[in-house]
Amino acid sequence: MKSPHSKTNKTKKEKAPKTPLRAPHAATAWSSGEEEEEEEDPDLRHHEHANGRCGSGEHDHHDLPQQPVPFFVDDDRPASLVISVAKAALASTSTPAGSEAAGAAVLSALLAPLPLRAFFDTCFEERPVLVRRHANKKQGRAVVEGLFGSSDLFDLLQNHGYPFGTGVDVVKFDPQAGVRRTLNSNSDSPFVRPSDLRDALLGGASARILHPQRHHAPLRSVVAALEGFWGCAVGTNAYISPPLGHQGFAPHYDDVDVFIVQLCGRKRWRVFGPKTEEEVLPRWPSDDFREEELGPLLLDAVLRRGDVLYLPRGTVHCAATVGDEAERGEDDDDDAYGEEEKNEEEDDDDKEDLDGGAMLPSLHLTVSVCQRSTWADFLAVALPRAVELAAASNVELRRSLPRGLLVSSLGVAREDAAERAEEEVDDDDAGEETPVVPGGTAPRSEYARRARNRAHALEVIRQAAQAVVAALPVDAAADRIGADFLLSRMRPTAPLEETEKKEKQNKQKTSSSTSSLPAFSRPACGGTAARLCVEGDSAVVYHCLANESEAHAEGSAAAPSPSSNTCGGRIELSLEAAPALELLLGVHSARPGVDAIRVSDLPGIDEDEGDDDEDQGETAAAVREALTALLEAGVVEEVEEREEGEERRTKKKKKKQKK
Repeated sequence: MKSPHSKTNKTKKEKAPKTPLRAPHAATAWSSGEEEEEEEDPDLRHHEHANGRCGSGEHDHHDLPQQPVPFFVDDDRPASLVISVAKAALASTSTPAGSEAAGAAVLSALLAPLPLRAFFDTCFEERPVLVRRHANKKQGRAVVEGLFGSSDLFDLLQNHGYPFGTGVDVVKFDPQAGVRRTLNSNSDSPFVRPSDLRDALLGGASARILHPQRHHAPLRSVVAALEGFWGCAVGTNAYISPPLGHQGFAPHYDDVDVFIVQLCGRKRWRVFGPKTEEEVLPRWPSDDFREEELGPLLLDAVLRRGDVLYLPRGTVHCAATVGDEAERGEDDDDDAYGEEEKNEEEDDDDKEDLDGGAMLPSLHLTVSVCQRSTWADFLAVALPRAVELAAASNVELRRSLPRGLLVSSLGVAREDAAERAEEEVDDDDAGEETPVVPGGTAPRSEYARRARNRAHALEVIRQAAQAVVAALPVDAAADRIGADFLLSRMRPTAPLEETEKKEKQNKQKTSSSTSSLPAFSRPACGGTAARLCVEGDSAVVYHCLANESEAHAEGSAAAPSPSSNTCGGRIELSLEAAPALELLLGVHSARPGVDAIRVSDLPGIDEDEGDDDEDQGETAAAVREALTALLEAGVVEEVEEREEGEERRTKKKKKKQKK
């Protein structure tokens, strides 16, 4: 892939009209202070920052896009009021596993005390955010408690087989050459052993462990919750580096919005602004940048345990460790270098110093969101089908291209010739021959004809594009994207006691009459685990409850095809049951404040309703069959009989009126 700053591509590229960038917000700091209502905008205080400083290269700031101003959050809360990220991801009555509410709780724990509304109104996709938790060591420890540690990292390598390249990257930044060196090699084992990683760290290299959420329960819960919140794929990587100025990666930007969580040790982050508009919210990652290619320096800060740094897509960054003189036991609870795996007879002075704990390695986690989840990606799915629909209803789109159009009037080489022809054609000299293209001559009238053909063709294309846009199958495209996401997202996992309770209920239901249905039912995971689609003459429910966590983030190659009948997350049902399924699976959005619905209220389930008893009986049977299938798959779950939310609120309102 060519980097946006690469100069090797000489071909003239056609560019779409540019739209002005949104101006950065002026406010840049926030302190927890007194607790405020989320509905109100925070009291944002101005914080002067060296926004004009640059890397070693020279820049004409008049040619740069408007630069984002970093946003600083100082968390002054006592440790007793801090909710850990891992605890926030745990399911509860009000926040089912993998639900939007659970994801909001996780994101709130990451960014606290910054309210989510302030983050999305002021910072998301706009500017870096640094949440600093330096009030005391207990505060930072409380945020990341139980989330992921270096001992967890070594356990993954020991027990789950992470290979070089696809599982672990060992890297080292070469400051002399300004490039990253990849050191993936192991001659006698296909997998990275804990001793391999420890030796790499002691040799000054860093390591990136990809997708630790596949085998680590707290990270699985965090990812499942955030996927329920964002509605798109979420991933994690873990990075470990030795202390004292070691850097693993060259400056670069990513194609994801990322939340960087410092788990132990310290790391200095440098963040740079964009040099071109193409670097703002890019859809693809960059190549490595050299120092002279960097834009203005926006942020230079050291992250300590519990600190969180948010970087929008396209934010150029690099990081290096700094010395951490904290004593063992105060700043880190983990065996940073996998000491249990270390040879106790090792007497190397350097290793003894590192393993002794006086210098802690840096371990941080990246939580990435919004990859390939842009309007452009949505249109990439919707437009091919829109072309088919528009062509089926518009005969003009089915007419042949004019003879010779592609040869004489359209193409990169013809674009410049057409522009010159428009400038040079003179009606008075229509018969004069002028070399318009290198190496050839033709009457100016001929080039004028080609220019007119080109202009006419472009107008026809514009009109055709309008017809295609009018035929966009927006909802069908959303269903396609949503189904693909569900078949690849992390399967939410309920707490053990809740799982045991459901298994007991299922056994009781199996032993009883198969025709009985629960009085109340609701969609699993707060309605984020399944999606109803219509495909031909069938209602199809896609869900994530059959996904394997070990295959999470493998990409489309690992996910089953949505149209495959063998897909474990695909349930094909009668179209007659669609109205009932739509209400049941969408109860959260259709009836705000209600998380469950009375089964007898589902459309078509009552055989006594309707004029045509035979048709009504078939519909009722289809609804019952569909509900039974969804219950067995866990897509919907039985709820103990209780008053519905709306009825309960109505009764409370009447009581208040009487008082």
